[in-house]
Order: sequence, then structure tokens, then C-alpha cells
Amino acid sequence: MRGQHIGASMSQYLVDHISAIDNIEVRAGSQVVGVEADGRLRQLVVSSPENRDPVVLPADALFICIGGTPRSEGAIRVGAITDAGGYVLT
Repeated sequence: MRGQHIGASMSQYLVDHISAIDNIEVRAGSQVVGVEADGRLRQLVVSSPENRDPVVLPADALFICIGGTPRSEGAIRVGAITDAGGYVLT
């Protein structure tokens, strides 16, 4: 993540969930600058202010959160219920 603290822009229940999973590594102040794949993800190239050179990390999954604006119109059309912000209730 580009920020310095995972809780700065994420709900606490997600922070708790992520923190409880052993095979997830959160790297603050970092960004993915490349990927290596051969039909599926194999490695991430990660840059951070602390490391002069990008680091190559083995990976088979990557979660990308690109914003907090819900796009729930389709779900609403098929009967999903949303909160006041437009997020689907789960």
C-alpha cells in the first residue's frame, strides 16, 4: 500500500481480517511497479522509499483496491439491499 498505515483508508473489520491471515504481507509505503506472469501471476515487483532497488516477491495473488465508490447499480437491479452509501449489505 502507498500509505503508511493500513487502517487509514480501510474498515477495521478488514484490517483485522487481513492481519489474521498468515500468508498476507502488508507493505506500507510501497507500490507494485511490475508483475511477472506466464498465464498466471508468479511474482510482483515492489518499490518503496526504503529500498533503492525494486524487490521481486513471489506471489500467486494480488488484491487491488482502486477506490471507495460503490458500483452497485447492477446488484440493486437484481434485488440486493444497500446501505445509505450505496454499498451492498453482506
